[in-house]
Amino acid sequence: MKIVVLAGGTSTERTVSITSGTGICKALRQKGHQAILVDIFCGIENVDRENPFPSEYDVDAASEYMSAFNDRIEQMKKERRSFFGPNVLKLCEAAVNEYPLTGIEERDATYRAFLSRLSLASDHRANLMERGLNDEVIQQNLYRTTPAGGYEAIAKQLLLEGHYLAGVPGFYRKEGVWTYCGTRRGILLPVRDYFGRIQGIKVRLDNVARRKFRWLSTAEMPDGCKAEAWAHVAGDAQDTILLIEGPLKADIVHYLTGMTLVAVSGVGSLTHLQQTLTVMQEQGVRKVMTAFDMDMMTNCHVQKDFRRLAAMLQEMGFQFGTYLWDPRFKGLDDYVWARKNKKTI
Repeated sequence: MKIVVLAGGTSTERTVSITSGTGICKALRQKGHQAILVDIFCGIENVDRENPFPSEYDVDAASEYMSAFNDRIEQMKKERRSFFGPNVLKLCEAAVNEYPLTGIEERDATYRAFLSRLSLASDHRANLMERGLNDEVIQQNLYRTTPAGGYEAIAKQLLLEGHYLAGVPGFYRKEGVWTYCGTRRGILLPVRDYFGRIQGIKVRLDNVARRKFRWLSTAEMPDGCKAEAWAHVAGDAQDTILLIEGPLKADIVHYLTGMTLVAVSGVGSLTHLQQTLTVMQEQGVRKVMTAFDMDMMTNCHVQKDFRRLAAMLQEMGFQFGTYLWDPRFKGLDDYVWARKNKKTI
């Protein structure tokens, strides 16, 4: 359940409210709820519109953010007309209006039917082939170009065929009519579980410098549903698997090497990763090698998450290590493709 824990405010009991709210939020998350801690007066300036109720969430960091306003409350009261802080009401509406995520079988069927109606633009096909994939794999993996229009017609046809749209990220109701959310132009990348079912879809946006890969999500939209940070599996269970960031990288390395890979949205996305690894462990996986991009491993902000990842793997009983390659190549997919083409290595 998505829950907004409101705390803080402007009274003399503000610090007590923050402390109690922090404890409540932690307790709710321990019970499996997607609870977030929000200052009712100060609000939150920067909200991730695609994922406002993340699976991985630092309650203490949110509490510290709220406490940082304590000495400024009186001045803010003089300057503000509204009692509710930035994004407070929007987050509350999102918690109430979203549909709960529908089952994996229903999502898989809906996404497959949706993708079957789309095509892949020639420039997107050329980009994928330049990265090492061939036509057969491109078609098999159901990569598609984002539709440019006809969103309500797409949704209507899916409904006529008996597919679920409620609880499927990417669809919502606009003025009471089901429709597809639409995005900037890019490539739709299916994100599959160990059994090959499409859990969700990521979008690789064209001509974007930051946040090129985004989840197809309808968080905060009427009757919408947010995407979760699902782990993507490329390949069958083997004794040793690689852990990488991004479904497209995983698909490329799997095709070029035959290795099995699990892709995550980031080093800190552990909840769905743990669920995926539990299934694969039952199928015989014993060792996990991380293969994140070289620049990620030197990022100080990633190190804390990486330590949490290592602790989780150890607790689950996996052998683990880091897969290394020529540092002149940023990603393992780049390195493998260069070797296959016998470029300078």
